[in-house]
Amino acid sequence: MQDFLAEGSVNKTGNKETLVNNAYNAFIMNVEVQSTGIFEEKQELEECHKKKLILENGLVNLPDPLKLVEGWFAAPFNMPNTIHGQIDNYLLKNDAGKAYKGGKSLFLSSHVRSVVTNLISPNIRYCFVKGLCHPEQKTGNNPFIVGVCIHKDNGEIINGESMCVAGYVP
Repeated sequence: MQDFLAEGSVNKTGNKETLVNNAYNAFIMNVEVQSTGIFEEKQELEECHKKKLILENGLVNLPDPLKLVEGWFAAPFNMPNTIHGQIDNYLLKNDAGKAYKGGKSLFLSSHVRSVVTNLISPNIRYCFVKGLCHPEQKTGNNPFIVGVCIHKDNGEIINGESMCVAGYVP
């Protein structure tokens, strides 16, 4: 709703009732939406997220880890043995040098907490590992989710995401 209001240059501050009224009035008055790209960017990120759940040329369709409620265990419970070299390889392969430096700093300074693992299914060779990352800046930002998909047998990182407000990292 806030995206709709922002793209229509309508006030997007206030409580939920105010926002609903603003959106309704903008709709009734047929306010022309000036695309700021927010909606398109959000759709693009959602499509990228969905693509990461399709592996092995479409043979494996993983569930969305953001929607999985059950099956999460405190890491390192049954977590695959992933070594620093595999992390480095993944980040280099995905040209994520800046993310690597920032992520390593956050991890070493204990900003990543509540790490959990989900083995998904015994029939699937992949698992999810996610945690909450508390921002370095004390600006009132809430913790954000960071996560990876790991091959259970060899510990290879298949893909990862960060939902940081400072910038989405695929």
